[in-house]
Amino acid sequence: DQRFAWIDLFDALRSKLETGKMYFTKIDTNDTGHLRVEGRATDDKTVTQFVTELQKLKHLFREVVSDNITTIADPGAFKKDFAIRISITGMGKAPKK
Repeated sequence: DQRFAWIDLFDALRSKLETGKMYFTKIDTNDTGHLRVEGRATDDKTVTQFVTELQKLKHLFREVVSDNITTIADPGAFKKDFAIRISITGMGKAPKK
């Protein structure tokens, strides 16, 4: 079967998620092979480590880039909003540089 296995993608995201330090608020996909993940984290380092771990999964992800990490005024432990852009291996075309 040559279809993309979405379950593998979501399992990879979940397996690299540092529970208790970050969570997702939105996941958008499109038919050009790109995925945007938004969420909240306790600190910048947690987001950076998550991106680094996803970048190691070359069989799933062609490119993983942190679009932004911003500080939010929230009384809880989650002080950072983040957005990550992912290009999925084998789907769509590589973005022009």
